[in-house]
Amino acid sequence: MSAPPPVDPLEILRESAATSLEQALGFVQGEGDELARMRARILLETRPAGDGVELLETHQSPDGSFPRLGGVFPEALTTWLDSAGLAPELLGSLEALSILADWRNLYSPCAERVVTYLSSSQSSDGGWGSTDPTSLESSQRLFLSAMLAGFAGRTRSARPTTILAARDYISSRWSVERIRREGWPLVAAFCHYYTNVVDENADVALPWCGRELGRGLQAGEYSARETMRVLIYCDASALPGADFDIESLLTSLIEAQSPDGSHAPDQPTPAGRIGPTLDAMLGLLRLCRTLPTMA
Repeated sequence: MSAPPPVDPLEILRESAATSLEQALGFVQGEGDELARMRARILLETRPAGDGVELLETHQSPDGSFPRLGGVFPEALTTWLDSAGLAPELLGSLEALSILADWRNLYSPCAERVVTYLSSSQSSDGGWGSTDPTSLESSQRLFLSAMLAGFAGRTRSARPTTILAARDYISSRWSVERIRREGWPLVAAFCHYYTNVVDENADVALPWCGRELGRGLQAGEYSARETMRVLIYCDASALPGADFDIESLLTSLIEAQSPDGSHAPDQPTPAGRIGPTLDAMLGLLRLCRTLPTMA
């Protein structure tokens, strides 16, 4: 009698990920709005990204900006950003660019219109957001500006003058002490910026950000979902200064799921868990694609 074929632990992990994705889809379908449901279907490739872009464009203002869309960031991060009095149309535009990036659609006319709006709304110091003296140096404004610049750097339509002005603003505010003090939001923003914008400080700053991200994950300060979200912003499976074990990240994402299929159980409302759940879905898909196959 021939021996049974060997069990592939990675195949078992893939099956667990498929079950997790199905449960997450059920949560988003039950609790999410039309855009959230569309986003989930596009991630699972049961709807084309073009359908999502058409739906997203129904929210876009004539000047290219977006109102707040919701369901993109965890509720706690949204509350933190709101506390700084940042312009809603800038935060909405950040949400829209994040969605388009997840769909790999930053070359669309929709994204180009957002970038045109960003060029017209950039402050004289190169950042974006409130110019109120009390919030000029806020971490929220720095997060917003670095994230917007990172997305603009990934498009084909950003004006060089816009990127250069943003570079002056962001790089002058980079420091190791700041990312250690502020934690995940600025680690994510600086990783995104330095990965996608040509900046002479990147060779120094990006490894420090990578080390801090890896340290935060190992210390339990950053979840697997938050870590994966940064890697997705950077369109990478690793960062200088921090290598991640793909199988461990995938296992942690699966184990962090709540019984109702959602992620981020610390968020008090179902609406606040939509964004994290969609993040986890995209993380599961990206990680599964990087797993090696059994010889």
